[in-house]
Amino acid sequence: MKAIKYSFLLLVLAIFMGGAAKAQIVVIVNNDNPAEKLSAQQVKDYYMRKSRSRWPSINKPIKPVDRKGSGAEKTKFLSDVMGMSNEKLSQHFTQRQFANSEAPPAKFASDEEIINNVANEIGAIGFVSKAVYDANASKVKSVLVVN
Repeated sequence: MKAIKYSFLLLVLAIFMGGAAKAQIVVIVNNDNPAEKLSAQQVKDYYMRKSRSRWPSINKPIKPVDRKGSGAEKTKFLSDVMGMSNEKLSQHFTQRQFANSEAPPAKFASDEEIINNVANEIGAIGFVSKAVYDANASKVKSVLVVN
């Protein structure tokens, strides 16, 4: 009986981990942002506003957009693009808020809300699932696809 429970637990973990590993995300910006393809490091630098707080060429403030809570897309973004935990990223933005009066990322409940925000805010940068991006590709521009 223990062997069956153990096997079932391993199967559930394999399915869960496999699903998380297969999540595809797209980093998006506003269509009027001249940024084209960005590397993961460039996305991280812009998202964290490390080297600059404004987009080059358009001189608009960089406005990171985030998902409320957690999920496969956010986990993939944090691990594959940002290379840090959600806690570390939150600490970074809290420090920036106190040091520079910079607002933390706006947080939205769904990919659709993120797409609408990025579509309406020229300085926004965010991430969504590839499936949702594909259904809304005319509204925003992809700068990085993470498989």
